[in-house]
Amino acid sequence: MDIQAQTNPKALIGIVITLVFSGFLAFAYGFGIYLFPILGPDMKNDLGFSYVQMGYIAAGIQVGFILSSIMSGVFAPKVGELRFICASMVFCGLCLIALSGVQSPFQAAIILMLIGFVPAATWVPMVAVIRRFIAYSRRGTVFGFLSGSGGYGAIVNGQIVPILQVEFGWRSIWLGTGCAVLIFAFAGILILKYMDVVDVPSNNKAEKSVKPVEIIFLDSKTLKLAAKL
Repeated sequence: MDIQAQTNPKALIGIVITLVFSGFLAFAYGFGIYLFPILGPDMKNDLGFSYVQMGYIAAGIQVGFILSSIMSGVFAPKVGELRFICASMVFCGLCLIALSGVQSPFQAAIILMLIGFVPAATWVPMVAVIRRFIAYSRRGTVFGFLSGSGGYGAIVNGQIVPILQVEFGWRSIWLGTGCAVLIFAFAGILILKYMDVVDVPSNNKAEKSVKPVEIIFLDSKTLKLAAKL
């Protein structure tokens, strides 16, 4: 009974983390950068940019993704991986809402490049969080499930968005998607907090407590004593 009482909460935490993170990635990919190719033609007609400019915008999204992949590994540990992930999702929702009000190709390009930051900003820190909360034997399954999350979002938006696009237009879709991302982001934050899935203090303090100089530069008496032991 004691073993079950200790194991079940850990298993539940693993399931919660997997589901919440899958939702984050599905929104970041499927309803973020993967949504532009669907809405791009209508945006092109309304905003008046060419196919060449559309290609530049798509390239800008990938530039944002690449830069975020590098920056996330540097800044996420300093901020806290979970804080970084959740802040990225809130940022994604705000950018999607802002995209519904753009009036020029330049504005659309800037915001879409910022949206390109989000998928890597969520995925990269997740590795550290999963390592901390998920047992080694389950990590492969969790990572496999998460790696397909963008596909889940793409499948959903591929089926729903074309129908809504005719009825409501691209601006309403960006607005609705942004609101949905914000709602899910705040719900995910509350769920993770309730399950006590939070950032832990950095190990830097523990590492700083060890003084390599005192270990390397030992005096001769100490070395002789260590040799005898």
